[in-house]
Parts: sequence; structure tokens; C-alpha cells
Amino acid sequence: MKIARPPPSCTHFQTTELPCATCGKPMKLTLIEPSSSHIELRTFECAGCDTGASFLMAI
Repeated sequence: MKIARPPPSCTHFQTTELPCATCGKPMKLTLIEPSSSHIELRTFECAGCDTGASFLMAI
């Protein structure tokens, strides 16, 4: 899997799907990792072009 950059950033969205920055197809939420009591790391993957992206999310 290719990893898309920019680096992770804090976000406030509640979604399980994002557009892929590489091909524009939907990226699906594949993993949620707790990072601290108020932050989690969410990983999205694109089946169309095998790209992934991770974002820190304040919860």
C-alpha cells in the first residue's frame, strides 16, 4: 500500500469514507487506533489505487 502525504492532522469530521487524493475514488475507513484519551488515529485505504492516509482525530 502506498501512503499518501501530507502528514496527519487533527480533524473534527465524523466519516467512514473520504475521497482519495491520488485517484478521487472513495477511501474506506479501515482502522481506528486510540492514541490518547482525546485523540485517535484513523486510517483510510483506497481499493482503486492502493493508497492510504492516516489522520489524527480529536474525540
